[in-house]
Amino acid sequence: MADECGYTHDVSSERFEDIPGDQWKCPWPATSGDYCLFHADSDTVSDEKVRESFLNAVATEEGPVRLIGARLDSLSIDYAILDGPSNHPIDLRETVIEGELSARYVTVKRPLRLDGARLEGLVDFEDATLSRRVDLGDAVFRGRVSLSLVNFESWLDLRDADFYEPAYMRLAGFQRGIRAVDVTFHAAADFLNTRFEDVGNFNRALFHSGAIFDSSV
Repeated sequence: MADECGYTHDVSSERFEDIPGDQWKCPWPATSGDYCLFHADSDTVSDEKVRESFLNAVATEEGPVRLIGARLDSLSIDYAILDGPSNHPIDLRETVIEGELSARYVTVKRPLRLDGARLEGLVDFEDATLSRRVDLGDAVFRGRVSLSLVNFESWLDLRDADFYEPAYMRLAGFQRGIRAVDVTFHAAADFLNTRFEDVGNFNRALFHSGAIFDSSV
């Protein structure tokens, strides 16, 4: 068994301009064959073990929590508090989650990066609080998305994202703003009773099945 995960990821694009070189090598220890829990075949690791390792990494890592290109079966972190000893991001760029991402009632105190991610199942952040910037730019959401009652205390970036099933953001609050430039909603988009405190930028957004902004401010 290797001491270090053998996974590498192409970081030559502009999305990874903060990472030097063209290849990023995963620094996490190998625990399943030649790979860490986050890059191993999802059939070989338990969802509970992945959850425990993820929460521990967020709570203890003093630099960025980089899980770039992770392939997860699912991730359930309901009621968790995602905080740690630094303000570096929780970095899930170009991650693939085959099943559900459930983060209901979570509190996220570190920046969250899911730009370029592919999320195949339900994504549920209902009644969550996200204190720092959340980047979902160029992400693909194949399943239903619920951001209802979410309090975004900083920016939400949805630029170039694709939503293929209904997206619900009812009663969400955007204290700084939402950047939804070139976002595409292939199914319904529901922003009922949503509050935009400063900026709501939907420049060139496409709504193929209608959008609801009733009672929004």
